[in-house]
Formats: sequence, C-alpha cells, structure tokens
Amino acid sequence: MAVIVVIVLGFISVTRMSMDLLPQISLPYLMIITTYPGASPEKVEAEISEPMENALGTVSNVSNVLSVSSENFSLVQLEFEDGTDMDSAMVKVSSAVDQVSGNLPDTAQTPTILEISMDMIATMYIAVEREGYDIYDLSDYIENDFVPYVERQDGVASITKVGLVEKTVQVELNQRKINDLNDRILIKTNNALEDARKALRDAQKKVDDGQAELEKQEKSFGETLASGLFGAFTGNADQLAASLQDGIVDTYNQLSELGNILDQISAEVDYAMAEAGADVRDAYLNAAAKIVYSYYAVLNAQTIYESVANELISGYNQIQPELAEEIQKAQLAVNDSSVGLQEAINAYNELAETLNAAGDTITPEMQAELGQAIQAVIAAGTDYVKAQQAYAQLVSTLMTVAAQVAPDLADLQDEFNKAVTDANQAGADLGAAQQEMQEALIGMGISLYNGSSYVDVNHLREQLELAQSGLEDAAGLYDGSSIASLMSAVSRVADLIPQIYSIIGAVPQVDTTGSSGDVITEIQNGLVGLQDVVDNIPAMLEGLQSAFASLTQGQLDAAVAFSTATTQLSTAQTQLEAAREQYESARETALKNANADALLKASTLSQMIYAQNFSMPAGYIDDANDESWMLRIGDEFETSDEIADALLVDMDEIGTVRLSDVADVTVEDNADESYAKLNGEQAVVLSIYKGSAAGTNAVSKGVRDAISELEERDVGLHVSVMMDQGQYITLIVNDIVKSMVLGALLAIVILAIFLKDVRPTVLVAISIPLSVLFAIVLMYFSNLSLNIMTLSGLSLGIGMLVDNSIVVIENIFRLRGHGMTAPRAAVQGAKQVAGAITSSTVTTICVFFPMVFTSGTVHELLVPMGMSISFCLVASLVVAMTVVPAASSTLLRKMKPKENSTITKIQDIYGRTLTWCLEHKLLSLATAIVLLILCVIRLVTMGIVVLPEMNGDDIQVSIVTPEEDTREVSHEKAGQIMEAIMSV
Repeated sequence: MAVIVVIVLGFISVTRMSMDLLPQISLPYLMIITTYPGASPEKVEAEISEPMENALGTVSNVSNVLSVSSENFSLVQLEFEDGTDMDSAMVKVSSAVDQVSGNLPDTAQTPTILEISMDMIATMYIAVEREGYDIYDLSDYIENDFVPYVERQDGVASITKVGLVEKTVQVELNQRKINDLNDRILIKTNNALEDARKALRDAQKKVDDGQAELEKQEKSFGETLASGLFGAFTGNADQLAASLQDGIVDTYNQLSELGNILDQISAEVDYAMAEAGADVRDAYLNAAAKIVYSYYAVLNAQTIYESVANELISGYNQIQPELAEEIQKAQLAVNDSSVGLQEAINAYNELAETLNAAGDTITPEMQAELGQAIQAVIAAGTDYVKAQQAYAQLVSTLMTVAAQVAPDLADLQDEFNKAVTDANQAGADLGAAQQEMQEALIGMGISLYNGSSYVDVNHLREQLELAQSGLEDAAGLYDGSSIASLMSAVSRVADLIPQIYSIIGAVPQVDTTGSSGDVITEIQNGLVGLQDVVDNIPAMLEGLQSAFASLTQGQLDAAVAFSTATTQLSTAQTQLEAAREQYESARETALKNANADALLKASTLSQMIYAQNFSMPAGYIDDANDESWMLRIGDEFETSDEIADALLVDMDEIGTVRLSDVADVTVEDNADESYAKLNGEQAVVLSIYKGSAAGTNAVSKGVRDAISELEERDVGLHVSVMMDQGQYITLIVNDIVKSMVLGALLAIVILAIFLKDVRPTVLVAISIPLSVLFAIVLMYFSNLSLNIMTLSGLSLGIGMLVDNSIVVIENIFRLRGHGMTAPRAAVQGAKQVAGAITSSTVTTICVFFPMVFTSGTVHELLVPMGMSISFCLVASLVVAMTVVPAASSTLLRKMKPKENSTITKIQDIYGRTLTWCLEHKLLSLATAIVLLILCVIRLVTMGIVVLPEMNGDDIQVSIVTPEEDTREVSHEKAGQIMEAIMSV
C-alpha cells in the first residue's frame, strides 16, 4: 500500500513541479537609473552620480558602489554582501534615494530602482512576419492582435517589441504662422486701443459740456432766485418768527441808546471845544463818534442777518411767509446805518478841510505841535488823568498859536483862560461820558478796550489791514452767480465780525506816544478803507434777502439738483482721470502682450491637445419608447487632420485660432531607426518575459500553443522561435532523465553480471524508480523545482541509492545461499547491514550539511542540489530497509545457492593485494600522499565558474560599424552580412 501511495504522489509531483533552467536566484545587485535630459557626462557625474554615491554608500551591507555617467543619464550599481535580504535592501535604498531626490536638478527625472534577477532574461525571442503585410500593417497587427493574445497566456509578464514601426503625430511650431497671428493680434489691439482713446475723449467732452451747461444754469438760476423763497416755505414757525422779531427790536433799542450816548458826548464835546476855540477837536471827535456808531450798527445788523440766515438753513421748512416783513425792517435799519456811516465819512472830510484851512495862517511847526496835541487828546480816550494832561497841553498849544495868529493877545487872554477852565470841565465830562458809553457797550456784550492798558499803534495797523483784506476777500466771493458764492461771502463776513469788534474797541486806546503823523494817517486811512469795504455788507445782505425772498419748492429742488449735478460731474471727472490712467497702463500692457507667445508653448499646446482628446460615458437617457441611450462626452482624435483642426482659442476680435494656424502637424514613424529582418524580410522581434512565480517551461509551452493557434487562425502568419529557454530546459531535463535511466540500466546490468540471477536484479531495478519517485515527492513538498541543480542531484543520488539496495540484497542472497529460508534470510540480511547502510547514508548526507550555513548565490545554487541528493539517499535507505527485504522474502523463496567463480577470483586477487599493502606500509602511504598532492595541485589550477560552458544550436553575430557610418549605411552592411550567412 505504501508503495502505491509513493508511486501516485510521485507522478502527481512530477506533473505539478515547475521546470526552470536554474533555481530561483536572488542576485545581490541593485541598479539606480536617473535620466537627466540634455546633460553632459561631466554634469551628470557632478549633479547626479556623486550625490547618489554619497547617499547610497551609507546603506548597510553594501560592499561595492559602481557608477556610470553618460549623456542624459546616470547608472549607479550597488553590490551587496552575500546573504543580504534583498527585499529589506530595496526598502533601505528607496529611502536613501528619496532623501537625495529633493536635491537633484529640476529637469532630472525620478530615479528608477531595478533589482537584477534571472527573470530579467527573456524566456523567448520570436520573430513575426505575415505575407502581404508591409511593415506598417504588420506593426498594427502585432500591436493590436498578436501581442494582446500572447500576453493573455498564463505566466507571461510582459513583451518587448523590436522593429515595430510606430507612427507619431509631430506638432512643430511654425514661426511664420506665429508671426502672422501676432500681426493680426497687434492690429486688433491697436484698433481696440484707438476705440478706447476715442471713448475717453468723448467722455471728457461730455463732462466739459456738462460743466459749462451747469455753470450757465446756475448763473441763470442765481439771477432769478429772488422770485419767492420765503413764500414757498411751509410749516409752523410762529415762535421762531416772534423770537427773531424780539431780537431785532432789542437791537434797535440798543442802537438808539448807543446813539443817545454818542449824541450827548458829541454835544458836550461841541460845547467845550467851541468855548475853547477848538473847532478841529470838535470835528474830529464828532467824526470818530459817528464812525464808531456806524460800524457798530452795521456789524450788529450783520449779526442779525447772520442769525436769520442760520435759522433759515436749519429750519427752512418751518418758516412762515410773515418773516419777510421782519427781514425788510432789518434791511431798513441797515440802510439807516449806511446813511449814518456816510455822514461820518462827510464829517471826517470836513475835519480834513478844517485842517487844510488852518494851514494857511499857521506855520508848519505850529501845525505839527497842534496835531500832536490833538492826537494826545484822542489817545487819552476815557482815561481822565491823561485826558486832563492832554487838554492842558492842547490849551497851551492853542495859546501859542493864538499869540502868533492874533496880535492882541491881551484881548484873548480872558477867553483862553475861560477856555482852559471849560476844557478841563469838558475833559472831565468827556471822561464820564466815555465811561458811561463803555458801561453801556459792556452791557451789550461788547468790550472796546481792556481797562487802562493801551494798544500799540503798529499792532492796530496790522489788525486793521487784516480785517480790511478779509472783508475784501468776502466781497470777492460773491459774484451773484449762485447761492453757494453768496453763502460763502456771508460766512466769511461772520468770521470777521469778532476781529472788527476788537479793532473798533482798540481805537480809543491806541498809544500814540512817539508815533509819527504818518502812522496816525495810515490808521485814519485804514478806517476809511474799512468803511468802504463795510459798505458792501448791506449789498451782501440784500443779496441774501433777495435770494431767499421768493424761492419755490421747485427752485429749491433745482438747487439741490444743481448741487447733485456738481457732485456727479466732479465724480465723473475723477473717474475719467482714473480711467485715463488705467487706459495708459492697459495700453502699455496690451502692446507688450499683443502676441500669442504665452499661449504657444510646448507644454501648453500639449495640455490643450490632450484635454480635447478624450471620450467618456456620461450616463443614460430614456426616450419616449423607454429605450435607453448612452451619452458620451468628447470625441477622441481619429486622424492627424482632426488634431490640426483642434481649437486653441476663440477671440471675438481675432476669430478662432486652431492648431494648424500656428504649427505644422505631420505624421512620422521610426522606420529608419528600427531594423529587424527574418530570412531577409522585414519582421518584428518580440521578447517574452515570464512572471517571477511562473515556470519557464510552462510559459514556453503556453506561448507555443498560442502561436500555433494564431498561425491557424491568421492566414500568412509565420512565427519563428529564435530562442526558447523552455525548450532549452526541456532538452536539458530530457538529457538528465536519459542519463538517469542509463545509469539505472547500467547498475542493473552490472548487478545481473555479478549476481547471475534475474530475481535479485529485478528487486534492484524496482528499488531505483521507487526511490526516485519518493525523492521527488519530498522535493515537491520542499518547494523545489525541476532544474539543472536538482536533476543533477537526482542523477548523483541514483548511483548511491543503488548501493543500499545492493548491500541489502547481497546479504540476503548470501544468507539464502547458506541454507536460510527466504523470509528469515530477508529479515536477518536487512538487520545485519542496517547499521552499516544507515551510517553510510548519514555520513553521505552530512557532506551537504555545511551548505546550510552558506549564503547568497552559492546557497541558492547548491542547497537545492544537496537537498535532492539527500532526499535520494533517504529514499534509497527507506526502500532498501523496507521494500527490498519484503520483495526478497517472496522472490528468493525458490532460489538455490550457486557458486560464483568470478567473484571468488576477484576476492582472491583483492586478498593478495591487501596483504602486500600491509606488508609494505611505507610505500603504500607514500603513494597515497603523492596522489593527494597531485589532486590538490590540479584542484588549485582549475578554473572556477558558476556554470560551465554549454553548447547550443544557435549562433549570434554582433556587427560593429565605423562611427562615421550613417544608420542607413549600417543597415545596408547588416543586410549584406545576412545574405552571406543565408548562402551557407
């Protein structure tokens, strides 16, 4: 039963074991290939190879680093120590390459790591040709039909094609076409810029026309503004109107009181100065009082009007029409103040005439003294002490003048004495009157001076000039064209009111001590000039009252519209300026970019062509008949014409720009670069590679079957197998099997010669194949494949496995010859030699035990052979101890002992030889030592190779042509050599 099980398992194992040329060998080599387009060997070495060597040299178990730097690529080869786990080494090398990849040049490609193995050798090389097919048709057939069919076979990993002509679409930019397109773009750009410039000019003209029209309408609107402002306001403003009316009445009362005070002062001064003969003083003071009165009245009226204007602006829709009457009353007051101001100016003129008249009888010196005395009185103001001193000086001066003018001084002495007394009294009265006026003005909120301090005359002159200039500016703001100019003028006057108050209050307290007459004259002239400017204030107020007199709501809306229009025009002008700046910037950029250079780049064109060359499903839709239709998006290019017609850009001004407008699209092939012929005809050579887990012989058989099917299906197809590892392995295996069979037969023949009996010879013949099948079963479950090494081990094992069976059968045969029964002879014969054959087998197996400690290629090559030999010896021992005795107990039952004279003679010869050697021990040992030395010498001088040279049935010829030969010349020479070979 056990024999049957071994036989069945043996045949199953043989059919399922993979067949290869060599065992699976992991070579301790890795290669790192890095492409660097356009780089010279020196640059590749400096920027690729050296950084790679430095980074990879630190990887553990690396024994040697070899680098090759060539044009456009770098190759770094790593050799590891034997026994290195290449899977772990691959991980470490990948990590080191990733670290150095970041420092490589940008144009360098990603490094590729390759592990060198026996699978890199192609399993098969075949040449394909087909009758009636040119190279283009043959290439299409192989690419689309032949290769896909062969690749579907089990164990086929990849197929490399040599001689296959590939058609490619070449897109080459045409500079002439690009220049034409750029010219079109530039023309359209200039036209667009011209249109934009024209649009800017038109917009500027519209803004200018709008501004002119607005100014015209505003002027017309300002001239007719007085048609009914106050009549158009609605709402309740009774309280406001009453308040304004009360304010106007109070102002009139204050003006009247001030007028009375000034009249009283004027009367008293007139009386005192008349009595003293001081007509000049009287006239001057009277004029000064009237000027002060007129200024105050005008400015107070201005304050009223300013208040009215502010109230109108803040509450224009609450003012009643009755307010117009109160405004007219205020206007009359202003007119009255203007009349008083004119009278003051006339009095001042009279004073000037009096002074001029006095100049006819009084000498210039006297005039100067009299002027200084008068100025001193004016400067004294309401200061009583200074006023008395000034009047005393004035009286003294007058007396001196009178002595020169009137010859009869005695007659006038009493009058001047009385004038002195009256002047003193008048001075006192004047001081009191001025004090009363000051208190009255303070009660009205106006301070004319600050106590007894005096104002510097030069400072007063500067302040006077500033006030006059401000009023002139205010008057210049009002040109009657618009409400805006009128309100600006009024606002400016309102700002100047406090300054004018200060100037008026400072006039009485000017310190004229040491001042020249020119300074006083300048101040006087300044006051007159100030009065002239103030005369314009009523006109402004009249314009304000007139402007707001009769506005309608529509006119107010128009005013708002004018303001809005002004703002809009200003905004439009600002936007126009921004647009003009933007236009200039855009113009410069547009002229710079008025070309298609940015678009016409190889990468950009490639992306655009790739983006249009697609077709993909987009789902299904159902029609009215419930039929489903699949939708597809896009359409792949079918011809080169479709590629040339690919749309690049569509611009309104330029139109559509297609690929043919900027580039030349042509179809090219590599026929001149590829060269492969079979029997003188163009062919394609295919290299077929198997997978790492597939058996070479199985892949070869599958491919051959597929080729046979294709040759039957496709008429005219011829496939020639140029190299087939599977076939080569089959030949080797067949040779080894033949050797094994022959060895077994020889062993049986020799055994038959010595035993001179068929039955023991048959026992040995049975034990040989049974031991081999048992060994194959052990090999199958040990994941060993049938290859040169394992089959060689089986061949060696056959010679040794016969030994155990021969020893057992010979001992059984001997015992049987001594008269022992067959069963007992079988048991005793096996038992007697069991120890001997077991120890012999174990010692033989122990020879291969050190291979367990080897590593690398030696381990991968020799261990399978050692294991196959060991399995054979174990199988032979088991068969010799079990099958042979069992079979002998049956087959040798009827055998009779026979005398073997040949064996007896050989034993006698061996006995005599052994006796001689024992008698001559020294010579025997010397002969053995000499033979040992000769063997060692021969062993040292022998070459060592992994595999011995093997002869095949093919010849390979390598042709090297001179460097100056072109590709076409080299192809021609190769064809001539092929013809010469075929003629053999």
